[in-house]
Amino acid sequence: MNLDAIEKVLVWLLIFGVLIYEIWFYLRGRSSLKWKQHPAKVVSVYVNVRDNDGTEESSPSIKYEYFFNGSLYTGKRYAYGDIWSRNYGDSTRKISSIHVGRSIDIYVNPKHPNQSVVRKGYTGNILLEIVFLGIALVGIAVS
Repeated sequence: MNLDAIEKVLVWLLIFGVLIYEIWFYLRGRSSLKWKQHPAKVVSVYVNVRDNDGTEESSPSIKYEYFFNGSLYTGKRYAYGDIWSRNYGDSTRKISSIHVGRSIDIYVNPKHPNQSVVRKGYTGNILLEIVFLGIALVGIAVS
């Protein structure tokens, strides 16, 4: 096997791994639609900021604690999917009514109570991601 073939296989595996990861996130987000609403106490909340090739992006970041069936759990997930935004105001609006020390409603997976989320469902465009990854795989196959 020459180096070009090994590189193609590695790129295929990477793209396939990203595809599986995104599908898993999508399915987890869809399953959260059935999770039970539950109270939690906010431990921290802020807007996370990163630089993405010169473009500032932000996302809400939260940490909360909740008791479920007598056990204490800590959650950090705001939503399943892509919650990064190029608009800082979008991120701040998502958490503007959430304050440290206060109670919020979260959604907990009753089968796996360590899985929780503030906003149930999937935030993202799985179809766009699948099409993009599919085009990348075809491009590698024909090169």
